[in-house]
Amino acid sequence: FNQHIDAEISHPAVTKLAAMASLRNQQPERVLAMLGQYRHSHDDPQILILYGQAALALKQTAKAESALKRAISLDPSIAESYLALADVYNSESPPNNQQALALLQEGYNKNREDFRLAAGVARQLFFSQKGNEAKVFINQLLDAGNNKAATLQLAGDFFYSQRQWQQASDYYHQALAIDPRDYDSAMKLALIARDTRSYTEQLDALKTAALINSERIQPIEYMLASAKTATEVEQAEKIITKLAKGHNPNNGFAVLSRFYAQRGQLDKARLYQEKLEQHSPESPLMKAVQLAIHYEDAKQNISKDNIEAARKSAMAGLMLEP
Repeated sequence: FNQHIDAEISHPAVTKLAAMASLRNQQPERVLAMLGQYRHSHDDPQILILYGQAALALKQTAKAESALKRAISLDPSIAESYLALADVYNSESPPNNQQALALLQEGYNKNREDFRLAAGVARQLFFSQKGNEAKVFINQLLDAGNNKAATLQLAGDFFYSQRQWQQASDYYHQALAIDPRDYDSAMKLALIARDTRSYTEQLDALKTAALINSERIQPIEYMLASAKTATEVEQAEKIITKLAKGHNPNNGFAVLSRFYAQRGQLDKARLYQEKLEQHSPESPLMKAVQLAIHYEDAKQNISKDNIEAARKSAMAGLMLEP
């Protein structure tokens, strides 16, 4: 769609849609080209926000700052303007944490209904090493009772940043009790369990996260990456296999196949490749699985001086990625 937009003749609304698509597709240079003519003349703050976000992605901070300041002047209630401009200040060298904090506080005072600004203020207080102020601010949010699950997660983030694992864990559990689909809190509980070296608790948290969002591959990968012993690998494998059969064969069988290929256990790698082919033959991860197996097979054949077999495996891998 956006490849066929001519910025010289398009209506601003159409160009804005194309710019949004380009930004999502990580093409910030296209956004600047499309929206440049509107930066000083148009009164749509969303166009200026898109321009500012794209300029920041390209490290053109002066352009980003100018566009985002103008967006705020046009409509001081839009959270994205403040959040993006705070990112500009935080990206400076050295980071201008104080200016970012003042800006976010200004935005929050003008729009207390948008929780993103409250979260932005709290996290900026973390970054600015203002732990006591952050704690007071978060307690105020908790007392107000708005966006309770999100506020509990924010409180967990604060105590996590202070390495106060038990308090952080308590808040993340409370957030999950209110919102059982809170993927981020489940993943944070897994990180706490990792930091406190409780592998069983980490597996439980990662399993919860995998059930919440079966499209995310990270919980499955972390189960195996965090395993330190053969017993822990076996624990993870059982959970992943069960998840793959009932929830996501894509991620489960693919991750297990690549894991065993990288460990040189090609029989198990091929076993899980077959399961992936049976349950999800069109899996977008199939190519990565095949590459891992061909690479390891070639490596093992080279070590045994089976040069022809190694060449065949290498060529099979190259055919996947010409």
